Amino acid sequence: MKGELTYKKLVATVLSVSLFVGGVVIPAQVKASPSNVESSERVLALEKHPGDTHLVYTYESNGSLYKVEENANEDLTEVNSTIYVMNDEGNYVQYATQEADIINSNLIVTTNVNGVIDTEA
Repeated sequence: MKGELTYKKLVATVLSVSLFVGGVVIPAQVKASPSNVESSERVLALEKHPGDTHLVYTYESNGSLYKVEENANEDLTEVNSTIYVMNDEGNYVQYATQEADIINSNLIVTTNVNGVIDTEA
């Protein structure tokens, strides 16, 4: 489970940073499998315009649907994300929050899932 959560955070962070910095809005399919994690990620929809600091996208991972709302600062060195998962009633409910900061060329990602905080640099 820890490996799967780390993998999801990595995919979400890579998507966030690349979409904000690159300014590209192309629905994409992301498939990656570290040796200890069997997983498939598919980006389903994106809402973003070049120059925006706000991004909303949905994706499917291991049979669950997720929605992510992200807000970046003007120089794109900070991205705050709220991650939602679709429940059995078809509503998105908050699953986690995530902060990605670029400090001295280093990416630091802090994720809060149900009060459990994990920071990776």
